[in-house]
This record gives sequence, structure tokens and C-alpha cells, in this order.
Amino acid sequence: MRLTNKRYEEIKNETCNFLFDYDINTLPIDVFDLANRMKIKIVKASELLKKYPKKLNQYILYSYPHSYLYYDKNEQKFIVYLDDVGTKIQRQRFSLAHEIMHIILGHIEQNPQNEAEANFGATYLLAPTSFILIKGAYKYLMDPQIVMDIFNVSYLESKIIIGYFENRRYCDSEIEKYENETINRFAASLKKRLNIFK
Repeated sequence: MRLTNKRYEEIKNETCNFLFDYDINTLPIDVFDLANRMKIKIVKASELLKKYPKKLNQYILYSYPHSYLYYDKNEQKFIVYLDDVGTKIQRQRFSLAHEIMHIILGHIEQNPQNEAEANFGATYLLAPTSFILIKGAYKYLMDPQIVMDIFNVSYLESKIIIGYFENRRYCDSEIEKYENETINRFAASLKKRLNIFK
């Protein structure tokens, strides 16, 4: 589902404000630490299978989601179930970023609009498109392997990120305030990560 340009901008702005609020300025963004700081409880599939070994056959036979989010009224906190058995760490990072975005965006129900917003937001949280505007970054940020290494994402996610970078690079709009702030906040970390490829 395609979002409106206005909604993309709103999500990017909210995400950048969130990164600033949590004083995040290093790459790759540690979404597990971020979840911890947000007081989100993560329940991993591996822990559940140890606790309930009879569920292993059910896990193998049925398609379980990569993640899901719910609010526990007793504990008064968000809880994220995360599949760490059937997925690689890069997929886990994206899944957790996706659930974090549901919280940031204030989603209270699951629908195609909210899922599209959380997917876009998760990608933007892991790799803000304004990075493509950092001088000298373009030639590196068009290489899927480098994008995978810098942002600790999967190959598929690296291709999606590169698509967003391309769209931003060729967009005629002026640089937004949140983009300048993001560039200033992350430029040193990105350049440091890019140095390993020179």
C-alpha cells in the first residue's frame, strides 16, 4: 500500500524526533537497546519453546509471525513477541523496529494502512533517507552489501533502503529541518562506518 507524500513526511519527522528524544546518533541503530530503554518487554520464541517444549511441533508445523505487539494491562507495558528461532538477526531487527514504529505512531489496531506505515517507519528508523544527502555518501549507499553492513539489515531490506535513497536523492524538495538535524546527528557515525569501505 502506498502512503501519501504528506504521510511519508509526517512519519519521517516523527521518527527523527523520536531518535533525538532518545539521543541516538550511532550506527547501526541498536533497536534492542532502544526497546529496553522504552521499557518494552521482548519475549523470544526460543524462550517460549524452552518453557513449553511440547509447542515445538506446533511451531514447526504452523507459520508463526516474525513478531507481534500487544499491551499487557497487568504489567502496564508493551510486549513484543519476536521469532528468534526461524529468522536471522537482521530480520529480527527489522521486526522489532516495525513494532516500535507501531508504538511511535500510536497505532491501536491492525490494518493495511498501519502496517504500511510501520513498514516504512521501520526502514526509515534503521536507515533515514537523509543519509543520501551527506557529501560523499552516495557512491557507497548504492551498494547493497555496504548498506547491509552499515545498517545490519538483510539483502532484501538493503534493496528497499537503496530505493528510498534514490527517491530522496532525485526529489526536488528542499531539505527539511528534520533532515538537516538527522544529517548533523549521524554524519560522524556514518562517515566512520563508511571509512571501512575505502
